[in-house]
Amino acid sequence: MILYLVLIISVSLLSATDYYVSPNGSDENSGTIGAPFQTIQHAADLMQSGDNCYLRGGTYHEEIQINNLHGTSSDPITFTNYQDEPVILDGTIPITSAWTVHDGNIYKTTLTEDIWQLFVDGEEMVMARWPNAGFVDGSIWDQEQHWAHGDEDNGSNGVMVDDPHDDVNLANSGIDMTGAIGILNVGSFKTWTRFVNSHGVGNSTFTYDPVPESGYRTKHHYYFLEKKLEFLDQEGEWFFDHETNELYFWPPGNADPNNLNIRGKVQSYSFQIENSDYIELKGLHFFASTFKMDNSDYMVVDSSNFLYPSCYKRMLGVVDTEPEMTLITGSSNCTVSRCAFRYTDGSAIETYGGNNTIENCYFYHIDYTVTDLSSVMTTIRMGGSTNVFRQNTLHRTGASSGINPGDLSIVEYNDMYDTGYLQSDGAIVHLMEGQQPGSETRYNWLHDSPKYGVRFDGDGDGTQGLMHHNVSWNIKTGHMVKGHHHYVYNNTSFDTEQNGIVILIDLGGNEGTITRNNAADKIAGHRQDSSQDYPVPGIYDHNWNGYETGGDVKDLLISAPAYENFEDYNPDEYDFRPKPDSALIDAGIHVEGITDGYIGNAPDLGAYEYGGENWTPGVTWDVSSYQLPPDLGALVANAGNDIVTMSDEDGSATVTLDGSGSYDPNGDALTYSWTLDGTVVSTDVSFNYDLNVGVFTFTLTVSNSELTASDDVVVTVNEYVANSAFSFTATNEDYVDCGNDPELQLGTHDLTIEFWFKSSAGGVKRIVGNGGTTTSDDGYSIWILGNGKIRASFSDGTTSEAKQNETVVNDGNWHHCAVVFDRDDVLWVCVDGTCATKPIDTLSDLNCDNTNDTFVLGRKSTTNSAQSYTGSLDEVRIWNTALDTSTVFAWQGQELTSLHPNISNLQAYYKFNENSGSTANDLTADYLGNYESDGTITGAEWVASDIPNFTLYDDEDLQEGGSAPSAPSLTSPSDSLAISLTFENLYTDSVVFVWESSADPDSDAVMYRAKFGHIVYSGETLLDTVKHDSTMAETSIVVFYEDFNEDLNDLGGDNSVLKWNVAAIAGSDTVLSDNGPRFVLVDGTSLSVDEEFIPTEFALHQNYPNPFNPVTTLNYGLPEQSMVVMTVYDLMGREVTPLVNQVQKAGYHTIRWNGTDQSGQVVSAGLYIYRITAGDYSVARKMILLK
Repeated sequence: MILYLVLIISVSLLSATDYYVSPNGSDENSGTIGAPFQTIQHAADLMQSGDNCYLRGGTYHEEIQINNLHGTSSDPITFTNYQDEPVILDGTIPITSAWTVHDGNIYKTTLTEDIWQLFVDGEEMVMARWPNAGFVDGSIWDQEQHWAHGDEDNGSNGVMVDDPHDDVNLANSGIDMTGAIGILNVGSFKTWTRFVNSHGVGNSTFTYDPVPESGYRTKHHYYFLEKKLEFLDQEGEWFFDHETNELYFWPPGNADPNNLNIRGKVQSYSFQIENSDYIELKGLHFFASTFKMDNSDYMVVDSSNFLYPSCYKRMLGVVDTEPEMTLITGSSNCTVSRCAFRYTDGSAIETYGGNNTIENCYFYHIDYTVTDLSSVMTTIRMGGSTNVFRQNTLHRTGASSGINPGDLSIVEYNDMYDTGYLQSDGAIVHLMEGQQPGSETRYNWLHDSPKYGVRFDGDGDGTQGLMHHNVSWNIKTGHMVKGHHHYVYNNTSFDTEQNGIVILIDLGGNEGTITRNNAADKIAGHRQDSSQDYPVPGIYDHNWNGYETGGDVKDLLISAPAYENFEDYNPDEYDFRPKPDSALIDAGIHVEGITDGYIGNAPDLGAYEYGGENWTPGVTWDVSSYQLPPDLGALVANAGNDIVTMSDEDGSATVTLDGSGSYDPNGDALTYSWTLDGTVVSTDVSFNYDLNVGVFTFTLTVSNSELTASDDVVVTVNEYVANSAFSFTATNEDYVDCGNDPELQLGTHDLTIEFWFKSSAGGVKRIVGNGGTTTSDDGYSIWILGNGKIRASFSDGTTSEAKQNETVVNDGNWHHCAVVFDRDDVLWVCVDGTCATKPIDTLSDLNCDNTNDTFVLGRKSTTNSAQSYTGSLDEVRIWNTALDTSTVFAWQGQELTSLHPNISNLQAYYKFNENSGSTANDLTADYLGNYESDGTITGAEWVASDIPNFTLYDDEDLQEGGSAPSAPSLTSPSDSLAISLTFENLYTDSVVFVWESSADPDSDAVMYRAKFGHIVYSGETLLDTVKHDSTMAETSIVVFYEDFNEDLNDLGGDNSVLKWNVAAIAGSDTVLSDNGPRFVLVDGTSLSVDEEFIPTEFALHQNYPNPFNPVTTLNYGLPEQSMVVMTVYDLMGREVTPLVNQVQKAGYHTIRWNGTDQSGQVVSAGLYIYRITAGDYSVARKMILLK
């Protein structure tokens, strides 16, 4: 009985549950999609490992508390929006109390709870301040004009002496500032909040509690003041008296606030998670709220939008305190990806713990006060070690530093600019001394900022930092290096205020620092002075330095930015690769692990390689797609996603229209009306509808008792296509996510990936893969380079290998690609039968087990659309073995069947013949009964497939009527018979092809049409195919080894795959075999490899047998490649038939004559002459045909 109870409990734990929540639901419900809960908290309280919480569209005002909830790596706990329905986690409440006039255009109302941020129609209003500044005109970022200035010489820590400028004059303000809150930038790169302790009207000095003495600086003093009603003196400003609960507001446009949608922030966090693991938040919109995680590992926040996520509580009288901002503390292995963080008052995000990743995120308008933060006060801070900051876009920030990534960090592929407006000093990428050893900053664009780009900072003890392949322009200094024994490789810098690359002579001296392969207008050992006066210390070689060469780096680049205002910045317009005639090309020196895979005789100087990938950093998705509805309380109609489907063979299709994503935020009941061309077709929430081929627009209108809302869905029904492929468009970010099942990983076994593709797009295009694009990015990828050639790469995060095939493929035609990773031998990259190889036996221990990234078709990853593929894709096959070339060549134009010799090694197979839906089916289970790594389709569409197939029988060959004969069955030889041609068996051995007889129901005579297709190749190169066709009454046919050799000789090959099949013919009916085709592997290498078998002179041997009936064999030898003509004549000298007329290689050759003339008619018995001419050699012999 105890065992039985344990079994029941174990099964229940393994059964994941899907819970549904809706603003219209009830926590008394069961939590199903038809009876959802109302609160997320209620679902969270029930969830366990593997459970999913699907949030229906709507607005949720909750503070969800999660403690001690644990998922696993294979069964995480997920909170996500249902399908694409917009879910808003709102940290505000509506201000619905009555407003009355306070004074002039200023209104007031009384609240029942504190607020510390105010919004009108979803836009933030300005806390009343002196001097004034605004969000709309951007003056909030103008420290020089819209902050007051301090007199550093006469002030001191605790005493601010105003330094008047323009109209900003403390003594003339007419306000007693005592009790105000000062935002005091008195630490250069540090700012604090303090109460004004004493001041008087007309006084230019006020006092405050001193800031930490270690942070105070006697330079660059700026400040502004808040928290006094007297500061409310322009529209768009507000003030809240937290002691009386009175809210004061001057509405924009002098509007009546009673008619406005006004909301106030009352909470900081929508999710607070602690002591938990493996929880994922996906597809959520946070408005005036965010999340906080503590002591929680392996957390994921993905595809979420954070608008006004943080705000200081200065309006509540809080000072000298960090804001309640987006925070991950005491947590490791967490990932924040594909998220947008905009309009913060405080840091964008801070993480502490280690091995955390921020990837493909967008940061904008970050921290307009920059006060009371930790450390050097940064936009983004990542504590701990081995963090990754990758593929992000960051711009318009206030803090002195952009990203402080922690120890042993990787900062790569980021686009960062327009930073550091509200503090002095700092850098976009800022690494302190302890963070520099083992750090790697690479492949970033750093530009349009008054700050340094990448900075190794400190007093000179920093060492072992690496920066390479970064581009900087329109910036103070691109690369600032203090310390010693650093590595500075392949950076590009131009149009900088000071020197572009500074390897500082003081503060560490940079002994042992290597500066190599860089290209910059100005490289020196000083911030501003030239390299003639301050030579670069350490090891300095193979650089393009404008101080030495003269000229500008950007003149050597294909397309460098030329805008005057960074508002015109457009990353898609720039190409930082060298021009074809540039002095940068091949001027570098190879650096192991840095310039691997360079093109040409040597690496190029700078961040890009001529003919290499034109990589672009920054987010890979459209940031405008993450927008909140302007009215958070609006009624929403949701007709679902647009539908693209394919008709049945009869030209019709049934589609399902679903409006269940519509919602009323107040939970009111809705009515539904669907119209097509103005006619109501349904009043149900969802329904099925039959359509013919065409494009149709349905309109859904939903209503409650007061409001209506509408939404359209476009349905496209395409014509039926029997065989289809996928079409990808890069601009639409199309892709197929096939998951991260172990079957799709390289792991520690061998791997073969095959597919057909067609593309005419330029640039770098990722076709398939799950990573492996750089040494640190474990996994594998196959892509088209900018030069139109295929490249495959593999990496385990430490070691990598790559190979390029020289065939140009972006020509708009179908091509077959096969990549074979044989870890104990070579890496093969084959295109259309031509293979490029590279030894990789040193990588036998390579383990590309990338479970973090899914296998993706059409782009780099699900969260990274860099180099998205444009073109068609078909017949994707993945094997966990290294296929040999004969198998690849035999099956690349053949539909996959169970006869494939390696069918047991098939891991995934995508034919793309679904023609509708959102799933690309993995067909492996059809062959092996296991492995199903179905792909989820995003955007990609089905198109007709016309990949070239090597078929023996055309459709017109097979005409089956109502009384067709039974299908013949092939019996021998067994499939994949392998034979080797030698000089000993060439003229003696043969293969007998046998099949079972067919029966015709009409008793018609049955004939058999046997077809043979020779797929001939030499070494690793596919040459061509040749077909043979014979019709007979017999159920067998003999093919001699010398016939195999004849096809090899005709095409100049040494190996082949013979594909054969048989069709039964009875009257007008033709039926193909039920188990064909089959294959024979032919190895002819022994006939051509050994030179001792090449004749020393021309020779024509006597035919054998002689006399003969009906067939004889003629043998001849060629000591060299020659044009050979062999002809049969009768005794009158008349030509009977030509036997050979082509160039043939040196060696022994054979040809058979069956006693027929050139029209195929049997000749009479008698004496015949056969003559050979090869170069200057010509001889004739006699032969006798008997009857």
